[in-house]
Order: sequence, then C-alpha cells, then structure tokens
Amino acid sequence: MSPIDLGAFGVTVNNYALSFTSGQVDFTYIQRPIAAAVPEIGTWGMMIAGFGMMGGAMRYRRRSVRIAFAR
Repeated sequence: MSPIDLGAFGVTVNNYALSFTSGQVDFTYIQRPIAAAVPEIGTWGMMIAGFGMMGGAMRYRRRSVRIAFAR
C-alpha cells in the first residue's frame, strides 16, 4: 500500500458510475426504473373541457339555408 492510496473511490453522474478500487477501474451503467408522469389538475381540466367542446361541436347541427333562384 502506498501513502497516496485513497482506497475505494467512486463517482456517479446521472445513470453512469465510475469507481476505482484496488487499482481497478469500473465503469457501469445504472438502470433505474422510470416512474410514469402524473398529469397536473389543470391539465385534466383542460382535457375534460376540450372533450366537452368537441362533443358540443359534434352535436351542433347547422340549419340548412334554402336559396331561391329567380326563374
């Protein structure tokens, strides 16, 4: 053992880990589970309002206008 030996040393950035132990270098990728995003309350409100407006637009029927031409 030399006086400069720092022992085990490791660095983790994002999902990558770099470690130095007893003269060996280890570079690994850490796979972490990804949690599903949960929409905010305002997002839910906008979505429901949008569906309501689309339903109203689909339900709305235009009255046909008769055009009388001169003979």
